[in-house]
Amino acid sequence: MENWLHHLLDWLPEGKTYLGLILIISLFESLPIFGLLVPGSSLVVLAGFLIVQGKGAFIPLIAACTLGAIMGDIISYWLGARIGPQLMRKKSFRKRRPLLKRAEAFFSQHGGKSLFFARFLGPLRGIV
Repeated sequence: MENWLHHLLDWLPEGKTYLGLILIISLFESLPIFGLLVPGSSLVVLAGFLIVQGKGAFIPLIAACTLGAIMGDIISYWLGARIGPQLMRKKSFRKRRPLLKRAEAFFSQHGGKSLFFARFLGPLRGIV
């Protein structure tokens, strides 16, 4: 099992370029739809492997992961604010008006908690 990881290590560029790769993966993992396709746990494994192999330092890797996640969350918020109201007016969403009302009521009551916990629940991260 360790063999493929060493092939990955040979593929990775020297220097700090991998930090950009980690940042981009973290960013895409935080975006709607992409978050469903890009598993965040693989990013943690890659970061840990880089640290163990001496290719990366803990603090810069954590900083790249955090910065990418924050950037992805900001982009997600911006997309929701800009496109969300237009999407809700579409015919396919009008049919589900009762579900949308329930979701709005839930977020009114539990918004902060649900956003915080959804961040740690895999597929929900990209949806919420």
